[in-house]
Amino acid sequence: MRSQINMSQTKPPPPLVRFGLTVLLLLMGLGGGAMIATAVRGVGEARESGSWPTVARKVVTSEMKVDTGRTGNRERSSDSTTYTAKVEYEFEVNGTKHRRRSGDDRQQVAHAEVSQ
Repeated sequence: MRSQINMSQTKPPPPLVRFGLTVLLLLMGLGGGAMIATAVRGVGEARESGSWPTVARKVVTSEMKVDTGRTGNRERSSDSTTYTAKVEYEFEVNGTKHRRRSGDDRQQVAHAEVSQ
């Protein structure tokens, strides 16, 4: 004999559980909306950067940093080598010289170039 569940006999979740689920869903929706808004703004900024003026840069110093080591855990470890380029360069905008290093905040550099 098969048992059937009568939906009219099941209890709805307690109000506190419903409230918690509602808050959770709202927070997830807000977080997702914020991520989409950030992505859209980033695409707009990327498109605008195509019209920025360009200037020549001169490399002042450059070096290659080499880090070797082991990665992973005891059972699955391997040797690894990481190469990092460190470059310092200078450029001139409207008669003002600027000097930057690789790894500087790109947005700051872009605004410095445009606002000078």
